[in-house]
Amino acid sequence: MLRVPASGGAILKLIFRNSAPGSAAKGPVVCFRIDGEVVSDGKGTTLARHVDHQWQVDGRRYLRLDCADALSVHFERAAAASEAYGPFTHFSSTDGICYADHEVFAHFDEHTRSWFSHRNREYWPALVVRSV
Repeated sequence: MLRVPASGGAILKLIFRNSAPGSAAKGPVVCFRIDGEVVSDGKGTTLARHVDHQWQVDGRRYLRLDCADALSVHFERAAAASEAYGPFTHFSSTDGICYADHEVFAHFDEHTRSWFSHRNREYWPALVVRSV
């Protein structure tokens, strides 16, 4: 797994929301990665888990993850990475589908336990969102 180098430019903020009032915020971080159904910061700290079609954060469940900052997205497996896509101004994920600037970008395939990229049509174990 590729690791993100430390940086002082942590500017991404993740917001977890429901249709009802209330949300949870994580960050700021330089990047976050979604390995299967686990969201972590670039240092390996778990921020959220996708459980029963919802994001579980600090013991509460949310329907949606949003990040509205300047960002790029790429995929990783072992020591390989896809090209970086973007820049985008918004990233979100609901029920195993990820959106970049409100267009479907990737979806989680439960059979392969990996992310299917709608850009390069390949399966990848991890999706990485990085500030730009």
